[in-house]
Parts: sequence; structure tokens; C-alpha cells
Amino acid sequence: MRSLFRIIAILMFVCIVPVYSMASFVFQEEGRYASPREICVVQLKISPKGGFSQLFIEDHVGGLVHVADDVTGFLWLDGGSLIFSSSPIYGKPGVFELICSYDDLTLITLMASENIYSAYPDGADYFELKEIVDGKLWFYYGADVETIDFNNFRIEANLRWLMLSESCWKKRQGDKCNFR
Repeated sequence: MRSLFRIIAILMFVCIVPVYSMASFVFQEEGRYASPREICVVQLKISPKGGFSQLFIEDHVGGLVHVADDVTGFLWLDGGSLIFSSSPIYGKPGVFELICSYDDLTLITLMASENIYSAYPDGADYFELKEIVDGKLWFYYGADVETIDFNNFRIEANLRWLMLSESCWKKRQGDKCNFR
């Protein structure tokens, strides 16, 4: 009886934990990633023309459709929704949601760049996903990619969060909310 219980416990761990961890784990490595319910599959590749990361989604016949350049991280929100962040160096900066279904793709901007100037016409803001906790999407933020010291960037002072159910962006320690 004990061995049957152990087998059931191991099967539950093996089957449940990967789906749970996938929903909150931020991916940054090159590879192929299926959504938890396998509604869609994305690939993160390194561009041969500069070494930056590119995000693609697989179409129905296995081809790749380009989604974004210079992706700094992504995670599965649920079975068919992918949240990703991108840098302004080779891509369009921001935090985005890609909603994929069997017949349609929708790209939504959750947080756009605010600091636009001639060197960065899409914006100079840097975004990098960290995690989702209690409905809050945490990410590191820098207002100007040219002034960020990346050796000391990933600290609490640079964390921001976005409520996934609201269009409200707050600093971690503050109560003020900027609506977009």
C-alpha cells in the first residue's frame, strides 16, 4: 500500500509541478516552449545578425512567425497567453501580451516606453520580466537603457509591477498609481 501511495505521489508531482512552475517561470534561454495547455508554441532564437534574442510563434504547419526582437524574458500566463518584455537596443521596448488561440493571434501592449528621443524612436526604456506573484507582474525597469549599469541593475529599487487585471503601474514601495 505504501508503494502505491509513493507512486501516486510521484506521478502527481511529475504531472502537476511542471505546469505550475511554467506559469510563473520567466524564460530567457534560447529554445522551444509550448504553452501549458499546448495551445501554442513559441521559440526564442538568437539572431545571427547581432546576437540579440528573437521571439517567434509556430504556425499551424510548423513555420515560424516573427513576434519581437531583443526579448529580455517571457512567461506563460495561462494556457494561451504569453507575457514578454523587450529591450530598446534592437527591439521595441515594453511589456506585451500575446494571446494565441487556434485560429488567431492578438498582441497587446501592457506597458509602453515613455522616454522617446532620436536615438531610440520607439523609446529608450528598458524592461525585463522577473515573475508573477498574486496577480502582479514584476519587472525590472530603467528609464534610459544608455545609463543603466547592468552589473547593479537587478535590485529592488528598479522593480515595478503591473496588475494584470488593471492598467495600473506602481512602484514597489509607493501607493501612487499611474494610469495609462
